[in-house]
Amino acid sequence: MGWGVDEKYNTEKNKKSGWLLDIGVLKTYRGKGIGAALMLHGMKTLRSQGMEEALLYVDDMNITKALELYEKVGFTAAKKEIVYLKEL
Repeated sequence: MGWGVDEKYNTEKNKKSGWLLDIGVLKTYRGKGIGAALMLHGMKTLRSQGMEEALLYVDDMNITKALELYEKVGFTAAKKEIVYLKEL
């Protein structure tokens, strides 16, 4: 798992937000609290850097129960994006 701060985004939006990135737990280790621990560690790290919000992207069709994990650690859906597709 990674985390980071996009200073340009924060300046444009007048925010103090950090991103949680590339969160993943191998299937055999899921359900043991590892994902939640990673998320909490990432949020703690962002807070120590002065951030007031943590953001992440997730595909709403994710089949790994990621949405449940994010809600478990306190995230709520802020917006949904539109994806366009055209067969060629």
